[in-house]
Amino acid sequence: MTESEKQCNKCLAFKPLGEFNNDKSRKDGKRAECRCCMNEYQRKRYVANPEKYKETQRQHYAANPEKSRESNRQYRAANPEKINRTRRQYRAANPEKINEAARKRRAANPEKINEYERQRYAANREKIKESERKRYAANPEKKKEYQRKRYAANPEKGKESSRKHRTAHRHARNQSAVINAQDPKKWELLQSKLKAMDSTKTKEKE
Repeated sequence: MTESEKQCNKCLAFKPLGEFNNDKSRKDGKRAECRCCMNEYQRKRYVANPEKYKETQRQHYAANPEKSRESNRQYRAANPEKINRTRRQYRAANPEKINEAARKRRAANPEKINEYERQRYAANREKIKESERKRYAANPEKKKEYQRKRYAANPEKGKESSRKHRTAHRHARNQSAVINAQDPKKWELLQSKLKAMDSTKTKEKE
């Protein structure tokens, strides 16, 4: 054992001092157990008393909100991949629980969430559209069923949307006739746009 090492009282292995958490009450300033053994102890303690452990965390957060937030920020910054992986696993294992929480949150804060979504869409318009196109291509029947339910729940809104679509389509075709006489290349570009609009309308009707 060197001066930069220490023996863990739990697993009895010699490890670098960096593998031990700080403890000001001890002579060397480090805990007697290594970080791995402490993590394993905490996991077992959590499994045995999850509610008690959560309550302790809530009390600590309530007593030290700024310190807790800063600690969380540092952890997220240092472990983004680990956090994303944990979130993906949780979402995959608890879809109904997440959906129910989202419904409650939206019901309690409709204006706040709508404003957030508007800002997010404005900042990521093309990215969101591309994501929606991919999702539609992968789940056409699911998308059609969603559109049917949405129209059934809001027939007037659906009719207004259709009227706006027809008006935009009519304007585009009138513009096409003018451009055709002036610039063939622009005319071809507009024709492709009109075909895309026709395709979208056909899918909505289905």
